[in-house]
Amino acid sequence: MDVQTPTGDEEAERLRQLISALFGSRVREFLVLVRGGGLVLQGKAGSFYLKQMVQETALKATAFRVVANEIAVDWTASVGPPDRCRPPGPLTNFSS
Repeated sequence: MDVQTPTGDEEAERLRQLISALFGSRVREFLVLVRGGGLVLQGKAGSFYLKQMVQETALKATAFRVVANEIAVDWTASVGPPDRCRPPGPLTNFSS
């Protein structure tokens, strides 16, 4: 049985689809490019944490090297205004 190894372009497209399915609109303009014998992540994320989550997901999902994470952190790329990030309900004052 012949097992075909995916090309860099095929793997880049597979990874782009996976990340887009997992993170949806939280990562905007997402691309995976083949460069320098590895993969380069590009796009916009609403936080540094999200940028890192995309990178970690990519590293675990492919045997190809991720040579660069060029995802820009842009708070305007996040879904909704910043006040939607607060937990629901009243804030509790823990100082006594």
